[in-house]
Amino acid sequence: MDITFPEKLGQRAIRRCEKAMQVYLCLMVFMIPMERISFNIFSITVRLGGNTYKYVPYGLLIWGALLVLKRGQKPYFSKTPLDLPILVYFCLCILALITSYDVRASLEEAVHLLAYFLWFYLIINHVKEKRQVRWLLIALLAGSIYISLYGMHNFFVLGRRATGLGKCLRLGVYFAMTIPVILGQCLWGRSLRWRLSFGLGALLMFATVPFTFARGPWIGLFGAMVFLGFLRDKRIFVVLAAILVLFSLLLPDSVISRAKSLAEVHLSQEVRISDWRVALNMIKDHPITGVGLGDAYLSAYPLYKPCDSPHIFRRCHNLYLYLAASIGIPGLAAYIWLLLTFFQNGLRTLRAGGKEVRRDRASHLLRTEGVSEQRGRGFFRGGGANPGDALIASILAGVVGILIASLFDHHFHATEVAMTFWFLMGLGIVLIREVDREKAADFPCSIGKYTVKHREAVPLGNTASASKTFLYY
Repeated sequence: MDITFPEKLGQRAIRRCEKAMQVYLCLMVFMIPMERISFNIFSITVRLGGNTYKYVPYGLLIWGALLVLKRGQKPYFSKTPLDLPILVYFCLCILALITSYDVRASLEEAVHLLAYFLWFYLIINHVKEKRQVRWLLIALLAGSIYISLYGMHNFFVLGRRATGLGKCLRLGVYFAMTIPVILGQCLWGRSLRWRLSFGLGALLMFATVPFTFARGPWIGLFGAMVFLGFLRDKRIFVVLAAILVLFSLLLPDSVISRAKSLAEVHLSQEVRISDWRVALNMIKDHPITGVGLGDAYLSAYPLYKPCDSPHIFRRCHNLYLYLAASIGIPGLAAYIWLLLTFFQNGLRTLRAGGKEVRRDRASHLLRTEGVSEQRGRGFFRGGGANPGDALIASILAGVVGILIASLFDHHFHATEVAMTFWFLMGLGIVLIREVDREKAADFPCSIGKYTVKHREAVPLGNTASASKTFLYY
């Protein structure tokens, strides 16, 4: 059937919009740690009453164009396991406006939160090929290398703490999320050039982390590395031990003293404990809807702080207490539900690539005449044959890093932190979806929602006709 001229124009417009979206996503990932630059260049500022509320990303405009161009085709909105938890969580945030101590500030924070969810769904709906994943990882590596060099310049040349274009604490949290992903590509990448490139990035990031002087992110990164070691390969503990030994020998005394302060009782710990008590009192008075999002916490703080305390904080120094205090215990429960759903799906996919499933797959292949199996290669050979498993495990570890660091502070009010978190969540869901589909096609058993009865046999020695899989390198 011949394609008409308007159809050709429509297909060409769709291809160009998809390319524009890919460029947009890569640039945003590259410039996430450079919050002020990225949003000023790639976004439109929304001003209401002379105040800046949020930015409308150009990516949403491209997405809208694709929706218009693809009208009449299959739905262009991918469902995810996180849809219901996200919807419930956002509805509870809106419900918290009822009892907010500052409705205007809470509404502004709700708009910010909506923008992060839209960023998550941009990733979900537009990353569908291995080439796209590869370019996003390259963009993440390039941005991490740049911000690492910038932080080292701040410390060694300007004589101040390593920072990005925000605060040193935000840079530390950014590293706690991204170092496991970069290191995972170094250890389990497919090609030597790929592993060396990400190894250089991981080395620079590890070298910059101590100079942020951010103790909470240090603990978060350590926890992420331990989680990755148990989840993927325990030999990663050798890498972690070597890094700690080198740090103890090479780092300046100022950094060593900062690290030793973790085991000491000092003023900042006492201030945090006092802040946590204030949040608990807010939860006691407003257990259902909280005191409101954003700066509503700051508006309510003077009513709950001790009379002899000179400190007033905009956010609680604990994400989970802050959520319970600002949107109520149901809101905190919805957030935990969202995280548990993400980890449940990720760990289920990793278990499907474990030894028992590989043994079942091997026995099935032996029973199927003339079937050959392709296995991925990695720097470490433990933890599964599919290279997507390594990337999923690294992303899970990065999320663990921010969740541990959030025990000591609330970081998600920072745009670069929230954007990185939802980027990792979106990329993780994409990989889980595609790896599940790939494994379900490899052998006849149920993985998630994908179930197949048989895979077409490929004669031994003839792999050219084998079906293409979603590999990432």
